Amino acid sequence: MLDRIARRLESLKVEKSDLLIVAFSGGPDSTALLHSLIELGYEVVAAHLNHGMRPEAPREADFLRDRCDDLGIPFYVGNANVPLAAKELKIGVEEAGRRARYDFLQRLQRHLGASYIATGHTKDDHVETVFLNIVRGTGLDGLRGIPAIRDGIIRPLLDVTRNETQAFCTTLGVHTLSDPGNDNVDFSRVRVRQRVIPELQMINPSLFDAVVRLSEVVRQEVEFLDGVAARALDETEVHVNGSLSFLTRDTEVNLNRVKLAQWPAPVVSRAVQLVCRSMGSPLDHQQLQAITDSVLNADCVSMTSEGGQVTVTVSFEGVHITDGTQPEAFRQQLEVPGAVDSLEFRWTIATEPGRWSQVERNSLEVFVDASRLRAPVHFRNLEPGDRIVPMGFDKHRKVADLLSEAGLTLAARRRLPIICDMIEPIWVPGVCFSQRVAATALTANPIRMVFGPLERP
Repeated sequence: MLDRIARRLESLKVEKSDLLIVAFSGGPDSTALLHSLIELGYEVVAAHLNHGMRPEAPREADFLRDRCDDLGIPFYVGNANVPLAAKELKIGVEEAGRRARYDFLQRLQRHLGASYIATGHTKDDHVETVFLNIVRGTGLDGLRGIPAIRDGIIRPLLDVTRNETQAFCTTLGVHTLSDPGNDNVDFSRVRVRQRVIPELQMINPSLFDAVVRLSEVVRQEVEFLDGVAARALDETEVHVNGSLSFLTRDTEVNLNRVKLAQWPAPVVSRAVQLVCRSMGSPLDHQQLQAITDSVLNADCVSMTSEGGQVTVTVSFEGVHITDGTQPEAFRQQLEVPGAVDSLEFRWTIATEPGRWSQVERNSLEVFVDASRLRAPVHFRNLEPGDRIVPMGFDKHRKVADLLSEAGLTLAARRRLPIICDMIEPIWVPGVCFSQRVAATALTANPIRMVFGPLERP
């Protein structure tokens, strides 16, 4: 068993120096995982969430803390009220518990700077998940079952069965905890485990291997389809916002509907879903089918994902996919000279002494006559009534009109900083620059201002 776990970790490129958070319930699977990782020489901490469902849970947490003390590893415990969360979110207790666990684990991961979260999902869990997905009406994605790695979460035990983890713990002489919920057939997963899978194993004793083989075949085919869909996106994307396209690189995609409609329906569907998923909120099956039909039939439609995060709008000419999350208003002082990086919007503003040269008024680089500035200088969102006298003009113009003329999308406008002094806006990067503060060849000590994308780490 250890050899299979080691090979799985090696295939996932997990290093011994990586800090791993082990989701530790105290059951056979998570216990086997924790001891295996320690024996294999990985750096681990254990994390346990009290779901607020059983009175004995606090005592179990104390038991697990003592176990971790004996092993010499840190132990972290969280608390949640899963029944209340299920009621408020109007979802099942199983789903509410899953969300609570991952929320706790991911918050701890950020706090500790851990490389991965390791969960004790076994081959049994993988097979159960495939059948549950089938019952719920899955597409190809659901047939892939549980991924070995996704979003910083790894599953080292996917090549190991539940019987093997129990035998491993027995061999170690380690006591494990039992969750009564594992025998409650009111839970869908337990019903599949106890009633469906045994019947199917009567037909095929090698059921687990057959399902794993199916998942692997589907995984390869999905990767191929994703590659085709990515090519379709590359060939149909319409680039917007010009030199400011980096403002909405992760929040907005525009596609040529006519070109996209030349691709087969499965590719159209996959392409749209790839974009929605990259923005964190995939469409459901009915929404995706409606969008695909609209693209192919030149119908106009608009769909918003559950929770309202992503909106897909199909018009006769285009398909517009955008993250509808409203960014918060921002305002911050800008030192001259100095620099500010926006981690949220992925842009940077820098000011420094520079040597004057001629620039276009819609450039991402300008030269300011510091003697004409009315400090302090700051940047902020666009505000109603903002006006500026652009280079080459002798009268004020509304900044909103200039943004519209520049063809900037609404998403880009919400993320673009307006640089101002105490009087009014002086620079709208990539759009216009104020005549009032513009340096000339005769300016003694011009200040160079530069706006651009913040390079990703």
